[in-house]
Amino acid sequence: MYRLISILLFSLLLFSQANGQVHIKKYYYLDSNSSRDIHTIEDAPFVPYESDLQKGFTSNTVWVKLEISTNVFANSLLNEVGTYPLTLRVGSLTLDSIKYYEKYRDSWYVQQLGDQHMVYPRLCADEVHCFNIKSHLEKPIIIFLEIRSKNILQVSTEVVAQKDLGRIVANKIRVGSIALAFALCLCIVSLIFFVLEKSRLIIFYVFFQLSIILYITSTNGLLFDIFEGQQPFVTNYSSEFFFYLRALMFCILCNEIFINYKTTEIYKKINHIFYSLFFINLAFTFLNFGYKNTVFNLTLQAGVLTLNFYAIRTTQLPNKIKYSALAGNIAYSLILFTGFLYSLNFFNVDKFNFLIHDFRDYRLHGIPIGIVVFSIVTFQILEKNKKNIEIVNEANENRIKINLLNDKLTEREALVDLLTHEIKNPLSTINYAASFIQKNNDQNTEISDRVRKITHSTARIDSVVNQVYLSSRLDRFEQSNENQHEYINFNELLSNIISDYEFSNAFTFNSQSSFKIHSNRFLLSTILNNLISNAVKYNVPESPISITLTHIDSALNSQSNSDLEMKQTLCFEITNKFDIKNTPDPDKIFKRYYRHDNFFSKPGMGIGLNIVKMAINILNGNINYSIHSDSITFKFVIAT
Repeated sequence: MYRLISILLFSLLLFSQANGQVHIKKYYYLDSNSSRDIHTIEDAPFVPYESDLQKGFTSNTVWVKLEISTNVFANSLLNEVGTYPLTLRVGSLTLDSIKYYEKYRDSWYVQQLGDQHMVYPRLCADEVHCFNIKSHLEKPIIIFLEIRSKNILQVSTEVVAQKDLGRIVANKIRVGSIALAFALCLCIVSLIFFVLEKSRLIIFYVFFQLSIILYITSTNGLLFDIFEGQQPFVTNYSSEFFFYLRALMFCILCNEIFINYKTTEIYKKINHIFYSLFFINLAFTFLNFGYKNTVFNLTLQAGVLTLNFYAIRTTQLPNKIKYSALAGNIAYSLILFTGFLYSLNFFNVDKFNFLIHDFRDYRLHGIPIGIVVFSIVTFQILEKNKKNIEIVNEANENRIKINLLNDKLTEREALVDLLTHEIKNPLSTINYAASFIQKNNDQNTEISDRVRKITHSTARIDSVVNQVYLSSRLDRFEQSNENQHEYINFNELLSNIISDYEFSNAFTFNSQSSFKIHSNRFLLSTILNNLISNAVKYNVPESPISITLTHIDSALNSQSNSDLEMKQTLCFEITNKFDIKNTPDPDKIFKRYYRHDNFFSKPGMGIGLNIVKMAINILNGNINYSIHSDSITFKFVIAT
């Protein structure tokens, strides 16, 4: 039993050792003039290297020589367990052209793949190109790779058994699928966040994330598989185009962070220039400028980062947003700079490939930018909520102040009512006493003059008290929305008001008919009393005062020519003459307390016409006036 277990353990040990017995020695040669071919390349001075080959930006042809071998014991064992045939995996998928040369039966066996020469279906459905090795490892073999690329030249190579190819590719696809799924999740979460908050910054981040998703699908071959190799123009340029599009979206995203705050004119102008250059960079994708286009794009991104530092310094940002933007800008700068140096082979590959793939790595751009964007939006929401709370608190304070003011206003209104009542009673007594004295002292001129002065003064005080009372009552009337309407004979109401004047025969009255309207008697009386008293007060002596009543019919709506709904309105006009030197100011005539300089000696406070306008507004009417030479006409229109 122990012997059987020992044999099994020994067999497993031999098998595991055999799987590790494929040795690869790697060499490269930089053909600066691209003058070599497969017949002259064997004598070239190749340089050995380990791990991945990274030559950065180059337009020259790079030759890679691979010496693949194993020992005799491992070879026999491998053949027995069916390890062969083998597959050479060469990455990355973005390499434009890879020619594979293998010496097989004294002739060169040639295969060609690359971004510009992909075939469908692909042997390996992940991020590398795969070549079938025809030779078995009975003896060492030499393979040459002729590589050209307009992107960063970064070459990884490995030899695997075809029986293990499915497992290896599946692992790679799983990793790529996780990256793609994570990018999609970020995009979906961003969309949900946008629906909830309607933030422009979030929607631009969604577009940024979409560009990353499209970049992933183009660099892992998924886009090529979707088109089944039928759209070579799209698939050949897609990785570069979406990489440049991602850089453009990054520029727009950065601008969106600062656009809601007061930025300098220099920032705005330079940012517009960057927009234009990024669009030009996108157009250059299809003009085959090679790596120069990529260098131009990297330069633009470095410029955007520099501009961001300037904006952070010169823009008045809330502290939390400023620190978030600064941290994000520093992180992105480090990612861009270190990734670029890594691609130029300044870093040891084995130590950093868990963190950085290359300077365009999608894993490093979407996540940190997303963290910055969501933190900024969160801070903006908190700031907005804080302002909303302040607004609500201010509104509550204002509501309390308004209630206090309303209480004070109510008290003042009550005081006005009390004062007007208390003043009017003594005035009535004084007027009655003056009338009695005047009747019983007709022969005493001095007493008669004094009585007339008393009567004039009491009339003046009474006029002021009435105006104050009417103004206060109209304010309350408007606030309470009283709607106590009744049918009123307008002609009769007008006649009663005119009859109160001793010289009522000085009025000329023109009316088409007798008007009965549905309105408020108090408001109509207030309007007529003030307009008529105003005309009497400022009329040129012995000049007639003209009053005209008409009605206007207007169609409210019409469904046919024969069916009209008519609305009848009453038009009241009163005209009096005035001295030209007393022409009122047209911009102030309806303002409260306005009086012409020549009439300060006359009774009144200058609120009569303002009271008229207030009353007509309550009745939903309209009033205007016109001046012709030495006469003024007031005209108001109300519904009947």
